[in-house]
Amino acid sequence: MNLKILSFADALAGRSGLFISGIFSGSKRSCPENVDNIVIIKFLGYGSLILAAPVIFAIKKHYPGAKLILYTTKNLQPHAGMLKLFDETAVLTPEKPLHSIFTLFKLRRRLSSGRTLVINLEFLSKTAIFLAGFLRGSYCLSLTEKEYSPLDRAVLPDQQSTTATMYDKLLTVFKIKNDTGEYAEYLNSHYNVQPLKQIIIAPFCSNLSLRRLWNNEKWSLLISHIRTVFPDYSISIIGAPSDRKSAQKIIENSKVNCGIHNYCGEISFEQTAILMKQSSCFCGIDSAPLHLARLTALPSVSLWGATDPFLLTREIPDYPEIIIFARQKCTPCVHSKRKCPFPEGCLNLIDTKIVMSAVSDLITGKIKARKNIIC
Repeated sequence: MNLKILSFADALAGRSGLFISGIFSGSKRSCPENVDNIVIIKFLGYGSLILAAPVIFAIKKHYPGAKLILYTTKNLQPHAGMLKLFDETAVLTPEKPLHSIFTLFKLRRRLSSGRTLVINLEFLSKTAIFLAGFLRGSYCLSLTEKEYSPLDRAVLPDQQSTTATMYDKLLTVFKIKNDTGEYAEYLNSHYNVQPLKQIIIAPFCSNLSLRRLWNNEKWSLLISHIRTVFPDYSISIIGAPSDRKSAQKIIENSKVNCGIHNYCGEISFEQTAILMKQSSCFCGIDSAPLHLARLTALPSVSLWGATDPFLLTREIPDYPEIIIFARQKCTPCVHSKRKCPFPEGCLNLIDTKIVMSAVSDLITGKIKARKNIIC
C-alpha cells in the first residue's frame, strides 16, 4: 500500500465529492428512535476497529432490532467476523472502480427503503465522509474535524480527545454509556476454552507505519530469556502470512527449538482470539493483536514509541497490563513525514531486560491493574 498515493487520491476524490454533495444535500435530520439498518464505515486499521467495537456493541444494543452492516475494504473484511457484531459486510474495492460504484449504489438503494443509521469511523478520510453523506439513510453521523453539509451530525474532537474517547463521544448522540467490560463478556462467551501455560508474542504490524517495530534481535533475545525463566510455558508467535519468514528467523536466532510455534499465516483472526483465551500473557507492539488481547482481557505487555498509548487505549479497570513507552519529544510520529532522529527508531531504545521483567511480573501475578513504564 502506497500511503502517499492513497492519501492524495482520498483528498482529491473526497473533497470533490463533498463539494458536489454540499450543493445538493438536504436539510439536517434528527436521530431516529427506531432504525432497521445500521451501517458502520471503516476502511483502514483493524486495531482501531477493535478499539471501536465496544461502542458499536452499545449502539447495537440500543437498536436491538436493527441489522448491522459493515462497509469496509477486503483487507478488513476477513477479520471483522471475529468481533461477532456484524450481520453482513459490503466491500469497497478501490482497484475495481466499477465494482465499487455498483456496490455503493446497491447499498444506497437498499438503505433508502427503510430507516437507516449511517456511522462513519474514518476520521481522516474525506472520501469516507462523502460516502457517509451519499448513503444518507435516516441519519448520518461522522467523526470529523469540522461540520460538512452532507452530514446530519459531526462529532468533533477536542484537544484532550484520544482515539478511544472520540469513539466514546459517538454514544453521547444516543445518550447511552460505553461499557467495555460488558462487550468483553459478550465476546468471551463465544470463546469458551481451556486455559494453557502459553505466552503470545506479536512482533509485527501493518505497513501503515513500520516505525512501531522493535527489532528482531531483541525479540529473539526476549524469547530466549522467557524459555530460561519459564521453561514450562509454550510460546506462540502470531502475524500475517508475510511475517512468517521473519518469525522463523526470530525463532532460529533465539536458539529455542521446542515449545515454540510460528502461527504467522496459519490461523485466522478468529482462531487468534481462541489462542488468546487459552494463553497466560501477551507481549507485542502497537498493532491489532494488542488491541484484541486487551479486549479479551489477556494480560499484556505492550511496547510503544512512535505511537502514544495514552491516545490509543482506554484504561480498563482491574485489567493487568504493563505499558512500556519510549516517549520522545517527537512522539507521536506514526504518520509523520519527518526523518526519524533515531537510526533504528525510538522503540529500540527499550531494553530487553525491561520487557522480560514486565512479562515475568504479569505471569507471576504481581500486576493487578495498569502499570506505565516511561523510558
